[in-house]
Amino acid sequence: MPSSLRRNVHAVALASSAWALAACSTLSLDELQASAGTGAGGGVSSASTGGAGPASSTTVGSGGAASTVGVGGAGGATPCPEGQADCDGDGVCAPLSDDPSHCGACGHDCLGGDCQGARCQPVVLWEGTIEGGHVTGIDIDAEHVFFCSSGAVRRVPKTGGEPLVLHDEATCTRIEVDGPHAYYSWGGISRVPLAGGLPESLTAIQDVNGRGIAVDATHAWAVAQSYLDPFPYYLLRAARDGSAQEAIDLGRDVWGVTVDDSWVYVGGLGGLYRLDKVTLDVDDSFASPNDGGSALVLHDGRLFYLGAGLWSVDVATGEETLLRPELSNGQVSTDGTSLLVTLFDEGTLWRVSFDGSEKELLADVGPGLDVVVEDESAIYLSHFEEQQLLKLAK
Repeated sequence: MPSSLRRNVHAVALASSAWALAACSTLSLDELQASAGTGAGGGVSSASTGGAGPASSTTVGSGGAASTVGVGGAGGATPCPEGQADCDGDGVCAPLSDDPSHCGACGHDCLGGDCQGARCQPVVLWEGTIEGGHVTGIDIDAEHVFFCSSGAVRRVPKTGGEPLVLHDEATCTRIEVDGPHAYYSWGGISRVPLAGGLPESLTAIQDVNGRGIAVDATHAWAVAQSYLDPFPYYLLRAARDGSAQEAIDLGRDVWGVTVDDSWVYVGGLGGLYRLDKVTLDVDDSFASPNDGGSALVLHDGRLFYLGAGLWSVDVATGEETLLRPELSNGQVSTDGTSLLVTLFDEGTLWRVSFDGSEKELLADVGPGLDVVVEDESAIYLSHFEEQQLLKLAK
């Protein structure tokens, strides 16, 4: 299947602790490219506290080792060879390359994952066991990861454990947690209490395939495509109190949606554009013919998206900037300090500065890496091909 079509099938932001993974000192982009293929291979660990994941996985992990400190650890009193440290302060130098409690730097814990080449490896929080059990949407609260997979809306503790099915919904695509509910797109917009309970449909429209979703203080928004000829594409707006709903025929193939105080931004194969949140009129002065991708991120007056490259748009002027032409066919998110980008075909995760000048490889887990969100200590990812929900320590 062509990557553009596969993106359409598969596609459908909590303060960061630092620019680099924890206290690890990582290779520059030039060094990383020069050393490609020489670093330690990796594997995806499996959470050991129950859940449906296996004891191990053969998925390939991050290549390349990060630079490490060569001085004493906890107190800095013991001089150690490069790549080792006295993290426990007992006078014993130990390697930082494979210690999951001190991975690459003293105190950098891999949160249950392995440490390989001074880089933490992902942990499997959930793994599907049926055909078509792909993880297609992720969001989080303080304690749980909520996700769409295998015909259901589910949650699993961030620390790993037995998942809970909140509601069976065969076509759940994207999910967003807000207040006491998880909102999700399927054949319209629905929500379910975070603790579990009866789901509630906020739209009556039928025969549509839900795609991206966004939630603000008063409404839930989603983009969807009808199953019925001539297969129109809709923007759905549903009041959170259930008092009103609208379905606007967009006339363009769209997958992603996000909102600010005044505008609804949508993007996909039909380009990137925005609508007034009140009138739902299209802003004719703000449009781009570029593939808008299925993930749109707003930060500090700019809109970021992945299409044919990583793009930034000034929402005040509409001026577009191509930040990274080599980054495409994936998802993008932010924690307010940088961008996180997954590349589906490569299976890699990158941290990118907002101006595009810096790029750092965080993980390489094989083709199929998709949706990404993060909190202060970890990054959560979906692996479409392996039907996995992953956690990676920062």
